[in-house]
Amino acid sequence: MASSVSAFLRRRCRMSRGSLGMIQSFTRSLNSQTKAAAAVLDDPALNYVIVQGSGNSRTAVLNRPSTLNALNTSMGDRLQKLYEGWENDPNVGFVALKWQGFLCWR
Repeated sequence: MASSVSAFLRRRCRMSRGSLGMIQSFTRSLNSQTKAAAAVLDDPALNYVIVQGSGNSRTAVLNRPSTLNALNTSMGDRLQKLYEGWENDPNVGFVALKWQGFLCWR
């Protein structure tokens, strides 16, 4: 099927084989990048630490209320990378850490 699409594009758009190969390569690259981005968004470990920011402040929000926002190693790694990045950023003057959810005392 790919060869029929290639032949169609060459006839229709008067493309050379090199141009068509470049377009196919770009399409494959874009497809793999889209899949990688979707995998990152679907990874729950990355959603355990949410970043909020406005102006010169940044807030890291722990988002794991089912475990009372207890840190795990992936959360610790992400926080370390965030803090190191913010430390080297002259636009960040204030950093806060808070948690998502609430605690109900009885």
